[in-house]
Amino acid sequence: MELLFFAGVLVTGLIFDAIWDHFRDDNDDSTASGDETLTGTPGPDLLQGFGGNDLIYGLQGDDDLQGGTGDDIIAGGDGDDTIQGGQGNDRLWGMRGDDSISGGLGDDVLGGAGGDDIMNGNEGNDVLSGGSGVNLLSGGAGDDRLFVDANGSMVGDGGFGDDILTGGDRGDLLIGGDGEDELNGLLGNDLLLGGDIGNHNAIIDSGDILNGGGGNDVLVGNAGDDVLNGGDGDDTLIAGGSDRLNTVLTGATTAYNFNDWVDRNDDTLNGGDGDDHLIFDRHDTANGGAGNDRFDLMQSLDQTGVAVIQDYNAADDVIVLSCKAADYPIAPVVTVTDVAGDAQVRVDGVLVANVIGAAGLAPGDIVINSFANAV
Repeated sequence: MELLFFAGVLVTGLIFDAIWDHFRDDNDDSTASGDETLTGTPGPDLLQGFGGNDLIYGLQGDDDLQGGTGDDIIAGGDGDDTIQGGQGNDRLWGMRGDDSISGGLGDDVLGGAGGDDIMNGNEGNDVLSGGSGVNLLSGGAGDDRLFVDANGSMVGDGGFGDDILTGGDRGDLLIGGDGEDELNGLLGNDLLLGGDIGNHNAIIDSGDILNGGGGNDVLVGNAGDDVLNGGDGDDTLIAGGSDRLNTVLTGATTAYNFNDWVDRNDDTLNGGDGDDHLIFDRHDTANGGAGNDRFDLMQSLDQTGVAVIQDYNAADDVIVLSCKAADYPIAPVVTVTDVAGDAQVRVDGVLVANVIGAAGLAPGDIVINSFANAV
């Protein structure tokens, strides 16, 4: 492995010229003291920029490229490269190969191409762009933008901040983290989580937007008033946090906490086309869309509010009332009243749901789930 330090040397090559021409400005024509231009060899190299606004190009080989402080531009070239921007607003490109890229402190742009890349924006408002492989992207603190090529897939974590994550067409796992996030699954069977796994009580989260797109998706909200749009496909939409996933994805029958299914925020669930499963509480609005949908209303005595169920079709859809076992040791009495073309559903005299346009709905049309496994 070679340690190379070049200063004031022009780097040739069409790829690097294109990157440099794209990001430089008029002030870049003269190089200030401390700014370096480093280029590697066909083998594995260690290139370190230290201070200054550096240009580093690894060429072929599995290179270790470090920008240090300053606003650096680094291109890995061929090979499985490790790239660290360090402090400053850096532009870091893995190019071909399975690359590991870290932005460091600052507002950075990180990009991959082919290969399975790992990228971490760290602190700052970063842009992370994965290529056509399987990409692991982490935004870190700041308002970040994470996306991949349409032919790629992403395991993406926005981290702390208001982030936008957009997956590819091959199936993605997108995690918003803390903040007001937007998650877009596009095509493929996606898992979208508004907050961190196992945490539906985020520190700062006034509401996320989750868009499943095509495919059979699972969308899980977080703390805050979330909007969940399933899109095409047979989707599962869960208004509360990710503690429910084990039950939904594995069909587990072990005891779990009923409160894990109820977040008591004003969420909006839109199933879209397909046969969807919507799980929500009395603070939420649920719209099944086209298809044979299941509306699963979680009911407990400590809730307030009245759920709104839209687009219910008695011929295709089913309403399930899942009652907390500790609150209802015996089956509750369910009544339905027609009011101005809508159906008002009451449990032991308490109004729990308003089913829009469902006049004629009968108590026998509602499935009662005693929720025997709740603790």
